[in-house]
Amino acid sequence: MYQVHPSERLVSAYKKRPFQGQHPKDAKVIFLGRDANYSSAISSHSFFKRIIEYHDNGVKFWETYGVHHPFLHDEHPYIKYKDDMFKDGVKYHKVFAKMCLNTQYAKYISFVELLDVPTCGKTGEDTNNIFYKSIDPEYIERLENWLLNTGDKIVFVPKMVIKDLKKVKQKTKRFSWLLAANGELPNDEPHCILNQGDVKFYKCSHFSGAISNHHLCKITNIIRAFVDNFIK
Repeated sequence: MYQVHPSERLVSAYKKRPFQGQHPKDAKVIFLGRDANYSSAISSHSFFKRIIEYHDNGVKFWETYGVHHPFLHDEHPYIKYKDDMFKDGVKYHKVFAKMCLNTQYAKYISFVELLDVPTCGKTGEDTNNIFYKSIDPEYIERLENWLLNTGDKIVFVPKMVIKDLKKVKQKTKRFSWLLAANGELPNDEPHCILNQGDVKFYKCSHFSGAISNHHLCKITNIIRAFVDNFIK
């Protein structure tokens, strides 16, 4: 069943810092997602301390352990034991890791979601409309400001997330500007759908879905070409 994650500690940590990796206002690359989805059992596992450590400082976590997310840490129960109970969210980050971005990129990349609470369960089982109910208009206003008014950035918006943006617009009257720019993906490549001042928005495939190596390579090239201007 899809729901807000039952761990009060995880919800509190995520509410305090509703993003993963670099703070979005300081990031140069943002991956816009639906929600931060975790196994419901993770909070009772000894590995949970790494999850909290990551949410306290995602940049330091990447620099310390050499992986951008705890789902790829050697001690994660799915990575170590292939325990299916803990595989939620792992595919997304394993695909991201194929881009081979090293720790130099840690302070430039942020994962930001449409919800400011972590979730568990499959999104296709959202029979109680939890996603819509969990959309916080005040948070969405902050999110929109992070994307548009905090310096030059590139923002990747997966096709699947654009569908969810329609629900966000319905509840908050925001993001109509991004929905209006929605376009197709020619030649299986990420496509710039909007230039908004210093910010470029790219529509792309989702890392948890069907994504080709060609598509992933193009995303990598876009990131490197942009971020390498800031790496010293």
